[in-house]
Amino acid sequence: MSGIDQSTKLFNTAIIATKIPKLSNYSAKLSELVQGKAFHAILTAIREYAEQTGVTEEQAAEEIVQTFRDIDRVWDDYIFQEGLDKLKGHLSN
Repeated sequence: MSGIDQSTKLFNTAIIATKIPKLSNYSAKLSELVQGKAFHAILTAIREYAEQTGVTEEQAAEEIVQTFRDIDRVWDDYIFQEGLDKLKGHLSN
């Protein structure tokens, strides 16, 4: 498996594995997240992407965030559909 394929697999696994349950203190969680190294890596990626593509940092941020959202939505739909298929299988037996 190539490095990109392995990284893609790791990323997709992380999307599924890190679903966050409902929180009681959203403000504290947001503060914790934006102070973390992972968030700073995202900001660095935004700057680099803006430079590489010639778009503004605002546009780069929107494209990157939308990509995360799209991937997350596809996985949500996939997992939901897989659950429905299993439920239909159990009901038909």
